[in-house]
Amino acid sequence: MKRGILIVFEGIDGSGKSTQLRRAAAALRERGLDILETGEPTKGTWGRKIREMARTTDRVPRETELAWFIKDRREHMRDTVLPALEAGRIVLCDRSYFSTVAYQGARGFDPAQLLADARAEFGHPDLVLFFDIDPEQGLARVAARGGQHEPVFEELNYLERVAEIFRGLAVPELVRIDAGKSEDEVAAAVRAAIDGIVGGVRSTDSGRTRRHPRSEVGKRRLCAFSRPGLRRSSLLRARLQIGFDDLTRPSHR
Repeated sequence: MKRGILIVFEGIDGSGKSTQLRRAAAALRERGLDILETGEPTKGTWGRKIREMARTTDRVPRETELAWFIKDRREHMRDTVLPALEAGRIVLCDRSYFSTVAYQGARGFDPAQLLADARAEFGHPDLVLFFDIDPEQGLARVAARGGQHEPVFEELNYLERVAEIFRGLAVPELVRIDAGKSEDEVAAAVRAAIDGIVGGVRSTDSGRTRRHPRSEVGKRRLCAFSRPGLRRSSLLRARLQIGFDDLTRPSHR
C-alpha cells in the first residue's frame, strides 16, 4: 500500500523552524509534489487550551499540561496526519512529540520515558529536523518579530533546559540543523536533508506523490504511525538513556 512521507520540524521558540517549514513546502510544491503543512498544538479543542494557557502566566499542573498535548496529538494523527499519509502526501509538521519530550521533560518528567511512550504509541516520522539555536538568540528573535508572546514557554532558564533535552535526543531519523546561521544557509541545509528522503519521490497526474520503486526511500521501513503500536525494547531504552545521560555532564557551550 502506498504511503506518504512525514517530516517533522523541531526546535525551541525562535529557532526559525516555522519559517523553514514554509520555505520547504513552497520548494517541494514547485517540484509538483503534494504537500500538507500542519503542526502542533492544533486549532482543535485541546490545542486551543494549550495556546490559551501559554499566553498567560498561570500554568496548569504538569500532569494536566502533558495530558492536553497527548490528547491533541491523538486527534491530530487520527484526523489529519494519517489520512494524508495514506493518500500518499508529503506531510510537513511543525512540532510533534519531540517537543513534548523536551518541554515537558524540562518540567520534571523523565525525557527518556516520555520518548519511549510516544514512540510506542505514535511510531516515528521519516525525518526529524532539529533546529538547534542558543536560547538567548532564540528569545531575541521572538522579541524582534513581535506579535503574541507565550510567557509560559518563553523563559530563558526553562528554554535552556529544553534545548539540552533536544540535544540529547538519540533517534536515528533526527538531523541537527545549525539554526544560528542565516536564513538562506539554514534553508540550504534543510533542502539537503529533505532531498535525502524525497529524492526518490515523483509527482503523479492525480497530484499525489509516489515513491520511485527503485529508490532507497521506497525501501525504508513503513512508518509506524500506520501501526497499532510499537514494542518497546530494552535496546531502545538503552539508546535513549545514553543520550539523556549526557544531560548530567558539564556543558561546554
